[in-house]
Amino acid sequence: PHVPGLDFSGLLLRRGRVPAALVIPIADQLLAALSTLQAVGLAHGDVRLSKLRLTDRGTVVLIDSGIRPALAPE
Repeated sequence: PHVPGLDFSGLLLRRGRVPAALVIPIADQLLAALSTLQAVGLAHGDVRLSKLRLTDRGTVVLIDSGIRPALAPE
């Protein structure tokens, strides 16, 4: 989905390091998203800071999750 705002690379440039107390919840959300993709037979294949967005509610969203597998299914 489209998520307005900065991606994680932009957030790091503006705010600096993410506090350790937030790293685990962020990682948990990212792993849940990747697990969901795997469960439906997709592999993201392009996880990087620019593909992660943080919503106003603190939810991490992995964007462009279907583009790379569609372009290069192998």
